[in-house]
Amino acid sequence: MRRRPVLALAGAGLLVAVVLALVLTGGDDQPRTDHAASPSATTAAPTSSSAPVQGPALPTTASGTSSAAPGTATAPTTAAAPGGGAAEQRPAELPAVPLDAGATVPGVVSGRLVVVEAVQATGSGVGNVSGPALRVTVELTGDGRTLSLDGSYVELLTGPDLTPASPVDDPSTAPLQGQLPPGGTATGVYVFSVDDGARGDVTVRVQPAPGEPFLVFRGAAG
Repeated sequence: MRRRPVLALAGAGLLVAVVLALVLTGGDDQPRTDHAASPSATTAAPTSSSAPVQGPALPTTASGTSSAAPGTATAPTTAAAPGGGAAEQRPAELPAVPLDAGATVPGVVSGRLVVVEAVQATGSGVGNVSGPALRVTVELTGDGRTLSLDGSYVELLTGPDLTPASPVDDPSTAPLQGQLPPGGTATGVYVFSVDDGARGDVTVRVQPAPGEPFLVFRGAAG
């Protein structure tokens, strides 16, 4: 009779042990789940670290904007104004004299137009047109120092607006050239296309050498 209570107690103790084992085993699984979740939290951290990547993008844009400031240094563009200034520094012109008068740059040269005559020009080069023209013969006399005529320049303009006449490479042309010593004389011949109706007001400008004043002759020709 005493053995039955002992067996009952032993069975109850075994049941309690099994329940405790199950409880403990279930408790161990729960922490494992928590630990498994923690790596996902740590992997999420790099996502938040992506925010600083956008931060450096702003300085890049700012640097691009600031680099435009030197680009606005348009001093070279405004420095082109001296180019216009250079045009304004074109050598002076002597007062215009009649076509048959003389003009003088004291201590340098004196000049006159030997003749201004109407001719039929014969264009012999590309862009040259044969037709009505004026042939101008220029004579220069040296005064004071030797002058190089290789850079001399002669032009003919018509009307009050001073419209440039086109030069013609006619066989009779013979530009000024060589050295002009004091007291020496040089002659040059130039041909310009000028219609009959444009000869009532003609201006001839002669620059003996680069940097020297222009000798100006004006009047009716032909």
